[in-house]
Amino acid sequence: MSNLLAKLKLSPSKGGVSLSTRALSSTFSKRTTLNPIRSLKTVPQPEKVTNYPQERIGRIQHPYLRSRPKRVEPVGNRFFLTPVESQAIDARIKDFPKLQIVDPQSEVLTTDLKNLRGEVIGTIELDSKVFKVPVRKDIIHRSCKRYLASRRQGTHSQKSKSEVSGGGKKPRPQKGSGQARQGSIRAPHYRGGGAAFPVKPRDYSFSLNRKVEILAMKMALANKHSTGSFHVVESLQVESHKTKDSKSIIDAYKDAVFVDSEEIPRNFQLSTQNFHNIQTKLQHELNPYFILKHPNVVVTKDALDKIVGRLNQSDE
Repeated sequence: MSNLLAKLKLSPSKGGVSLSTRALSSTFSKRTTLNPIRSLKTVPQPEKVTNYPQERIGRIQHPYLRSRPKRVEPVGNRFFLTPVESQAIDARIKDFPKLQIVDPQSEVLTTDLKNLRGEVIGTIELDSKVFKVPVRKDIIHRSCKRYLASRRQGTHSQKSKSEVSGGGKKPRPQKGSGQARQGSIRAPHYRGGGAAFPVKPRDYSFSLNRKVEILAMKMALANKHSTGSFHVVESLQVESHKTKDSKSIIDAYKDAVFVDSEEIPRNFQLSTQNFHNIQTKLQHELNPYFILKHPNVVVTKDALDKIVGRLNQSDE
C-alpha cells in the first residue's frame, strides 16, 4: 500500500489525501486504461417462466421490466378454460335443444282468386321470393323518384341578359350624373331585363341499378299483399262496354289499377275510362309508383305469372 501511495506521489494535507493531476495522468495512461465493459460480468439471460397461473408461458425481456405473458387468442367460449370446464360446457350444449332456423321466403303463400265483382272463386299460390321481401322505404322512394324525374319534359327556357331584345346602348354616361353606372337596360335588376341565372332545357332523368329497380318492385308488391290490397282475378273480360254496367267493379275495388298481361280488353277499357279512380296498365308498364298511387292493385292470373317470372330472373 505504501508503495502504491509513493508511486502515485500522494501528499498529506489537513483535509485528507490529495492526488496530483500529473500522477493520475501518468498512472492511468492509454495503455493502462481499464475497460469498464470487460470488467463487468455478463448478466445471464432469463429462462422461460412456466409458473404462471393456468399454464400461460411468458418470457422476461429485461431484468428490470415485469414479465409479460404470451397472448392467448380466444377460441369461442374456450378462453382460459380448464379441460374440466370445457367438458362441462360441451355436455350442456348437447343437452340444449337445437334451434330450427326457418327461412321466411320458404313458406307457401296463398291468396284468393276473385272475379271482377269481388267474389272468391278459388285460391292461387304466390311466390314467397316476391311477396315475402322485407320492405324498405328508401328503395321504393328512389324508384318512384326516378320515374317521376324521367317524366319531366325539361323544356323550360329563360332568356339571359344577352338574349333579351334591346339594351345595346349605354343608358347614360359613366360619370357626371351622380347616379350609379349602368351598361344596359336589359340587366337583371331592370324591369324587362334578362334572368340572372336563366333556366335552360335539361334532362332530369337518372338511372338506377337494375337490381335496385327489381327489389323496389318486389317490395311494393309485398307491401300491398301484407295490407290486403293485392287482388288476383281470372280475367278482365266484361260483356258490355257501357259505363253503367261497370258500376259493380267500382263498388268492389274502389280506387284501383288493373293490370293485364298482353292487351286490355276493349269492353273493359271503354266501360272504365270515364272513372277517374280507375287506371289500366299492362304487366310490363307496372312500376312501384302506380302500385303505391292506388289503394288497390288488381292483377290477372296471366299477368301475375309474367311479373313474377320477370322479377325472379335477377336471382338466377
